[in-house]
Amino acid sequence: IHAVLHKIEGDEFNSRYWYERAQQPYDAYNDPKLELTFIQDNLYKAPMDNQDAVEVTCTDNSKKVIGYILNYRPKDQLEISLNTVKIRMQYKSGIFVGSMAGMEFVVQEDSLPRQFKDFHR
Repeated sequence: IHAVLHKIEGDEFNSRYWYERAQQPYDAYNDPKLELTFIQDNLYKAPMDNQDAVEVTCTDNSKKVIGYILNYRPKDQLEISLNTVKIRMQYKSGIFVGSMAGMEFVVQEDSLPRQFKDFHR
């Protein structure tokens, strides 16, 4: 997204730098607004047949929602997509804890799908 925004600004040098860092072709789209639409339509989509789904609890109101695993390192870090927002969570005694918009969210370690060891989407 950062690279596309630089393209829209007309800063080709900076845009090309960020495309290269993202390992994406600079000239894939003639219209950067079309490219942003494609990114928006595909951002955090396509869960793996819900194999990457995990129950997330908001500790402020006890509500439970489904999030999707983006990155996972056992007993260290978990990143999930929750309504297209990425939340980075740290491991603390059997749970992963993170926050978004001033609210705390937790994922129980034992609720993670068993097939996940190290995982990166």
